[in-house]
Amino acid sequence: MNDKDLTPFLDVRQNQLQLEVATGDAIDTKALGILASDFALLLFIAQSNGSMLSSFFTITTLLILSVAVVLTCIVVRPKNYAGSSTSMFDNPEYLDLKTEELIRQLLSDTEIALTTNEAINKSRWLMCAIALVLTLLTTVVLLLCIVIK
Repeated sequence: MNDKDLTPFLDVRQNQLQLEVATGDAIDTKALGILASDFALLLFIAQSNGSMLSSFFTITTLLILSVAVVLTCIVVRPKNYAGSSTSMFDNPEYLDLKTEELIRQLLSDTEIALTTNEAINKSRWLMCAIALVLTLLTTVVLLLCIVIK
């Protein structure tokens, strides 16, 4: 049996798990900023009454913004992040484990949670980035329409 104390390693991995959850909060913040920009652009388009945009550009920008809004709404929807703790009601056998076995089991649970949460955040970052690009594209189109008019 290995006599190494794995408690510091468990602490580090659980701290990493907390950072991963905090990353989700940062993604939410960025997505809400993008959503606010999208609504500002929608208000700008609505107030222009089509005076500066042809119907083609109006429809195009509205479609692009709609996709960006949908993506950001998906991003800010609450996610089911995994945690490393387990319910004693679901897993009463944890109470009977020796300290070393318990630490190893908790390490395993933490690694599974990290993998799950990293995958969630990766897909959320991708959707957030796509929404940002679409918002910037719409902004460029609107600016070009203003300059051309």
